[in-house]
Amino acid sequence: MRISYSVAQVGHLPSSVGRLDSHASGSKLRGAMPCVLCHPPADRVLVSNDHAIALWDGFPVTPLHVLVVPRRHVVDFFGLCETELLACNALLRAAREAVIRIDSAGCGFNVGANVGETGGQTVFHCHLHQGQ
Repeated sequence: MRISYSVAQVGHLPSSVGRLDSHASGSKLRGAMPCVLCHPPADRVLVSNDHAIALWDGFPVTPLHVLVVPRRHVVDFFGLCETELLACNALLRAAREAVIRIDSAGCGFNVGANVGETGGQTVFHCHLHQGQ
């Protein structure tokens, strides 16, 4: 599986992190809302492959919070095909290595996905959280 790193330095946190207006418009969800994960700002992309993108979270819970997002707009984790699952797993591993290069002191990680409104999902484009 081919993995591509962004041209930005791995240690660089983009200026768009934490800004609502930093999202490019994408697919429409629930009527009028554009999907904020269909076309994320290029400066937030950490690493990518043919089926998924790893990016710095725009609203991080931890300082090096990464999202892994399938390129195909799919609502939740259970909608991913096997190829997308493998692609997302490869990016979780690559993002982990990138985060360790930035902060070698943190060796523990939390990986998870919120599924459905009652499961805490607020953006209805599948995404996996990786926090240190």
